Parts: sequence; C-alpha cells; structure tokens
Amino acid sequence: METRDRLIELIKNARKNTKGANCDIERNMLFADHLLANGVVVLDTGVISPKNRPLITHFADMPINDVLDLVRAKREGRIIVPPCKVGQTVYYIAFGKVYKGKCHAITLKHTLQIHLYDFDGDNASYPASKVFLTKEEAEKALKECEGNGDERN
Repeated sequence: METRDRLIELIKNARKNTKGANCDIERNMLFADHLLANGVVVLDTGVISPKNRPLITHFADMPINDVLDLVRAKREGRIIVPPCKVGQTVYYIAFGKVYKGKCHAITLKHTLQIHLYDFDGDNASYPASKVFLTKEEAEKALKECEGNGDERN
C-alpha cells in the first residue's frame, strides 16, 4: 500500500473511533497530504512525526488552537456563520421575487439579519434564511417556498 493511502486509512480509522468526527474523504486526503508535506513518516506500526515536533501548528492560515476553539464553539452551538460578508453582492427573496443587493451590515438580535442596499437605492433588513450568494440558489429556495405554500417569502 502506498504511503499516502496508508496514511489516509489510518486517519479514517482514527476518526471513526472519535465521537462526532467527520469522515469526509476529501478532507482525509487533504489532511494526509498536509502531514506528508510536513515530514510525517508512515510505517507498518503507525505514524511518526519528525523530531517529535507537533504535526500541525497551523490550518487554513490559523493557529491550530484557534481552529480547535472554533470547532468546540460550533459543536456547542455558540457560533453562527452568516451566508455572506459585508460588501458582498447577494440575492434575496422579498414579496415573492428574487432581488439583487449588496450587504452593508450583519446583526444578531433575535435572528441573524442581513442589512442590504438593493440596486434601486433602497435599504432593508432580511433574515439570513432569505439571503443567498447566487441567483440560482435564491430561485430554488423561492420555488421550494411556493411549493410548500409559504406566503411569507
């Protein structure tokens, strides 16, 4: 078995034994590539790290401890990821139609609200569930609302 394949297999087995872990194949492959690029050696007896240094110090350009804090917060329900970022062009559903606008603020009171300027110069707030990154996503959601008889779109 090739070194990379052996490492992927070891990662999958380790994640299967971890409660709530993600066994996504693509992530396993990326993780294995990252480990191999950082000098990890795979033997029949397991995986060893060069010079006993930590295998991962950064992930996605963030210190690994920060990444772990985000994962913990997500599991505990303390993290909310908005559907867009400030300044981004988005599509939103209002009055049974799809409109195009630009996000100028994101707030959280009772629900996550996206504050938009549409391209006619109007300013309004919409729940995050009615804001999408592409026109296609917005149109699909609108059709689903119509199919369910939801008149609140």
